[in-house]
Amino acid sequence: MKYWFNEPELKAILPLAASSAVRGLSSNFNTPRIFMGPNALPKGKGLGASPIDLIGTKCSKKRAFIVTDDFAKRFSSRVIKAFEASGFETQLWSNALPEAPLNNVIECSEIMSQFNPDLIVALGGGSIIDGAKGAWIYYERPDVTDLRVLSPFEPLGLRKKAIFAAIPTTSGTGSECTAMAVIHDTESDRKIPVANSDLLPDFAILVPEFTMTMP
Repeated sequence: MKYWFNEPELKAILPLAASSAVRGLSSNFNTPRIFMGPNALPKGKGLGASPIDLIGTKCSKKRAFIVTDDFAKRFSSRVIKAFEASGFETQLWSNALPEAPLNNVIECSEIMSQFNPDLIVALGGGSIIDGAKGAWIYYERPDVTDLRVLSPFEPLGLRKKAIFAAIPTTSGTGSECTAMAVIHDTESDRKIPVANSDLLPDFAILVPEFTMTMP
């Protein structure tokens, strides 16, 4: 008797169906909404709505808290100008440190809470974006006392207070498009990986000029 599962054609197809390439095509792959190009951060009013105008439609209070460091701060004037031209009130916090130390992240969240934004903008490299994500968690979830106990399988419940936009100034870890953050616990000298689908930024703004002077 000839069984259907012994058909040569079927045997040839089944290994392909189980391949990583096919599994990847059939799995979910979420990304932020990406704005890319020299006009992603307009220098003035254009004929139509700008990407920042579109972000503004998601923010009722239009209060943007911008997280950056001393190095990437040189790009902040253009970022502030673009957001304020779209009606945002902004506050710049430029004390972010490399490797996103936990105490620095907590300090950022405290200043963030005082401003009470409905948009968080991370401007810088991967550490800056990761640190801003960590501060976002503390801002939205003051009940969280230990990032290490957060489950990647349970929603964090973010976006009740603010949404998140990332503006990378390096081509590194791609934190602007991932649902990950790595925070440095300096007391134990250990890295805290935080993975959760809620950490995926809502928007990624890619401005070519910001990466042209990278070493």
